[in-house]
Formats: sequence, structure tokens, C-alpha cells
Amino acid sequence: MRTLVLLAVAAACNRDHSVAIFFGATEDRASTGLVCPSESDSLLGQGQSPGQLQFGLVIDVVDFKGAFPTCFPDDLIATCSGSGTCQRRNRTCIDANVTYAGSANPVLAAQHELASLPPIDFGATDTPVLVRLTAFVPAAGRSMTPCEDFGLGDPTVSLVGNAAIKLVGCAYSCPVILDDVNTLATGLATSTQLTTQAACQTAIAQCAGFPENVESN
Repeated sequence: MRTLVLLAVAAACNRDHSVAIFFGATEDRASTGLVCPSESDSLLGQGQSPGQLQFGLVIDVVDFKGAFPTCFPDDLIATCSGSGTCQRRNRTCIDANVTYAGSANPVLAAQHELASLPPIDFGATDTPVLVRLTAFVPAAGRSMTPCEDFGLGDPTVSLVGNAAIKLVGCAYSCPVILDDVNTLATGLATSTQLTTQAACQTAIAQCAGFPENVESN
């Protein structure tokens, strides 16, 4: 298995536990949220050189403060609808520069290549959390620079409405206790089929804006 790995620390016994993150439902099927609206015409691939993919990948861990909602969007919204009831607890931003064969799925190629990175340490994991992957590229007129130059390392900084970046993909996991799982599937729940770039941009922004975008509901 070649995929990005989270390092979770079991609070009860202070041992490390590795969790592999899939960029989709399985390790060989990319989420629509990361190849939207299609593999051949994705927001992530726009303006990229053939056989190369360069982007920033933000990995957020959203803490439900002890609640354990299901994957259903209405349940996630209900759980996080009160101010401060959910929060991003940890964040890592990764600079991805991926080369792949012309026939390969670029997102799965990125998943494979990023597997060579050291495990990402997210600390104690004895409460339910959601893990989200958000891909971005520079806004028009800006060049790709390291993640730290965009100021996205702080988990309190919102990814939505940031004039320096363009969001091009988003997928999230079901709520889990990381110490209880070995692999983590991600996806993007929508009520309609995403067939246009405009629809993709709306769905990606909703995904990347959680949980702040539901706190007032």
C-alpha cells in the first residue's frame, strides 16, 4: 500500500499508531472531490503541465468535542451547529510536486508519491475526529510557493475566502477514532452530480469551510 500516513498517538498507552489516508474511497479510486468535475477536466489539473501536478495539500483534523456523529451531512451539521462545538484541532500543509505517466490518474499518482513523506504526527487520538484533505493552487497572478508562504499552517485560519489561493479539491473522512482504524477513506458528499466546474467550486468551498460554515445554522 502506497499512501500518505498519519501518525496517531494512543493516549491511553502512549504508543504510536499509523493510519493510511486514501485520496478516495479506496487506495485505487480517487474521490470526485479531488478530480472534479472529471479526471480529464479537473480543477486541480487546470494550467498544469502534462505529466506534472503541483499543488498545496492541507490536512485538517476536526474535533467533535466528544460527540461521535455519523457520515451523513445533516448529522455533521447538527453536531457542529453551535458555536465552538467543533473545531479544527490540527493542521499540516504539504507541498506536492508530482510527476506521473500520461495515462495515470494524477491524484492517485500524488497519493503514491506523497507516501514517501514521513508520517504526519497528529498527537493523541482518543476522541472522534474527521480528517479533511483540501487541495489548492495559487490565485491568478501568483506563483506556486511553499505552503508556509500562504500562512495556512495555523488551523484557525480559514481556507475559504483567502485571496491568495484557489481551492481545487476537497475530500473528508467519516468521523473516526484514529487509534481504532488502519486506513481512512475520504470522499465528498453532494446532493447533485458535479458536472460543471462552477458546481465543483461550490461543493469544494462547502467542504473546506467546515465547521465554521455551519456554526450559525
